[in-house]
Amino acid sequence: MVLALCAVAAACKKKEDPSPVPAATAETPPVTVPAPVAVPDAIVSVTAVELGKAIGADRKVAEPTAEFASSDTVHAAISTATSDPARPIPGRLTAKWLDGGEQTLGEETRAFDFLGVGVSVFQLHRAGGWRPGRYRIDVLLDGKLAASKEFEVR
Repeated sequence: MVLALCAVAAACKKKEDPSPVPAATAETPPVTVPAPVAVPDAIVSVTAVELGKAIGADRKVAEPTAEFASSDTVHAAISTATSDPARPIPGRLTAKWLDGGEQTLGEETRAFDFLGVGVSVFQLHRAGGWRPGRYRIDVLLDGKLAASKEFEVR
């Protein structure tokens, strides 16, 4: 009888799956590659335009003025700065001299490798003298208007 009970107990026992259960594995998280950071292009800015009758040793206008005599040479000191002072930025700076009627009296363009803070000097002298009236200098940076300064001849 004991033997019969053992046989019944063995028959009722749940059969085990012969295949081993795989151990739980930790999933490797996906590799996240950071998006490239956009670095803006370095830029050049015209920060000031000063007019005067003479330029000093520091390449700045000795005595800024907006009033000139007929025989004066008008000097312009154009200050520039770059957004990255360690990286030279090629560009063109133009001084365009205009009378009150918007007629161009003179124009000069120079190519530069702008680097940090700098000053560029332009000048215009009228051989026959300036006529009394209002005038303007337009400063263009790479062909785009960056600054204007008016002056008067008396």
